[in-house]
Amino acid sequence: DYDKSDKLRGLEVCIVTTARTDAEGQALLSGFGMPFRKS
Repeated sequence: DYDKSDKLRGLEVCIVTTARTDAEGQALLSGFGMPFRKS
């Protein structure tokens, strides 16, 4: 429960791929279950 937390915690992750285009990179990360907003 967010209201019962004593501290705010965060996580920063850098993912590097060999994808040649943004579309290839997004397809790869989507395959791993990474959520993306639809524009």
